[in-house]
Amino acid sequence: MNTITNLLRAYSNNLKAQDAIRLIEHTSSSVFLTGKAGTGKSTLLTYLTQSLSKKHIILAPTELAALRVGGENIHSFFGYEWRAYLPNDEGIPPLPATTIQLLEEIELIIIDEISMVRCDLMNAIDLSLRANLKSDLPFGGKQLLMIGDLYQLPPIIDERDKETVNLLRTHYTSRYFFSAKAFENNYQYQIVELSKVYRQKDKKFISLLNAIRVNHMDQQHLNLLNERFDVKGGLASNFKITLASTNAVIKQLNEENLAEIEAPLVTFHAEELGNFANVGSAYPTEKELKLKVGAQVMFVKDDEEQQWVNGTIGKVSEVFEDRLLVEIKAGKGTEIITVPHYTWHKYVYQWNHETETVEKKPVGSFTQLPVKLAWGITIHKSQGQTFDHVIINLGRKAFATGQTYVALSRCTSFKGITLKRPVSPEDIFVDKRITKFLEAQKQYRADKNSYITMLEHTERSIQQQHLIISSLEEKSIRSQDEMQKLVHNLVEQSKKAAWLSTDLEAAKNNLKENELKLGQALSDLAEKETELSTLGGSKTIYQIAVILLAVICFWLFFFS
Repeated sequence: MNTITNLLRAYSNNLKAQDAIRLIEHTSSSVFLTGKAGTGKSTLLTYLTQSLSKKHIILAPTELAALRVGGENIHSFFGYEWRAYLPNDEGIPPLPATTIQLLEEIELIIIDEISMVRCDLMNAIDLSLRANLKSDLPFGGKQLLMIGDLYQLPPIIDERDKETVNLLRTHYTSRYFFSAKAFENNYQYQIVELSKVYRQKDKKFISLLNAIRVNHMDQQHLNLLNERFDVKGGLASNFKITLASTNAVIKQLNEENLAEIEAPLVTFHAEELGNFANVGSAYPTEKELKLKVGAQVMFVKDDEEQQWVNGTIGKVSEVFEDRLLVEIKAGKGTEIITVPHYTWHKYVYQWNHETETVEKKPVGSFTQLPVKLAWGITIHKSQGQTFDHVIINLGRKAFATGQTYVALSRCTSFKGITLKRPVSPEDIFVDKRITKFLEAQKQYRADKNSYITMLEHTERSIQQQHLIISSLEEKSIRSQDEMQKLVHNLVEQSKKAAWLSTDLEAAKNNLKENELKLGQALSDLAEKETELSTLGGSKTIYQIAVILLAVICFWLFFFS
């Protein structure tokens, strides 16, 4: 049974996830995989890449996002500059021959965090694939899997960069990926929206988050949300983390809390090798990590032994030269775990001619303790994280679409939220262009057309073929066993025939030797008879000699 079938079985209680799996594996249609926060988009991507039979690569808009999924940064892969790109930009760089061959061989390009991919960058991807693959088809005819939630944080544009702002406003209808010219020219793809929420269990809280996500809030929703304003509870004692809208607020919060601890300050120096950092890249944690016993930290990498996950909050309990002891939540209590250094590897994709597979070549590494100071982090950097207790600081006003929704949806429960100030209607808003786009794309939703029905029939047919093939394989194995037994018997009979042939040949040789001996004996007997006749001996003696010779001949013939 193939791994995709096993993956479909694992998602037997999530029909939307099954739709996405079938579309990617069994068709060449591009897919926009979206869904609310906590619906398992990243987890599905991990399982998909482990199970797909298609040759593929994974790209992401930032270095950190690429590190998380084990892929490449979009700018690095295509050789782009960090600038705005025109719809028909003539500065698209030609790709090396090795990268072109890789693109020719792969069947699928996965783009994670698609909601943070800017329109001009998506358009540049289309231009590069068309030019380097010498194709007039959108994205060079390659199947795309685009993963992300447009209702969460948007692509970043520095409003101070007037040239970029003016270029985007002049040539594109929005900042979002769907404003790339390929999409505006009726690019065909399927939309799958995951709906099963894994992060939260409380249906009332999930309903509140859904209303905030699409800006369908009423006064009842707002009153319920503001029940979490200024609720009492310590910070470090409960492993709470503050989510704020700006870097400045978080930097000040972490520095002040660290300074209040009287324990000695310890600095851990990272080891960076090769080509790990590029322009626009960020490290998974600080190169010079400053910690104290008692400092609150957040893990920035999943543990292979599953002692912690990316986003787990803890408190440093002891510091050593090569490791930390960190106290984390465990059930209703806490436990202390040992935290060694971890090495992140940066990869580039390449095509292996001998094995005809996509390979990831390591080009750099970064070794450091997999934690960072975390009395607080920005809402932007919290996207994709899960926390049990959060303090939300929206400042004077939320300034980005989806910002309030992202902050609230990080928390696993409604009671785990503390608001620094009451949320106002102005803090909750959605870019109307997102709503308009998604409304216009209803015809492409996988659950609104016959595409999935066709795939289900095809899959059932494939499963039936697998059963037939399995039955034929069993019969073939039985036939092979019977054939092996027959061959074995023939070999044994052949050996016996060889033995008989050898014995017969030996008997013939013995017979010839006995014939020679008999001839010699008869010749000797004739000579003796002549001698006896000449001597005129007694008749009786002669007869006795004849009888004696006859006995000797008889014995030689039959017993020698």
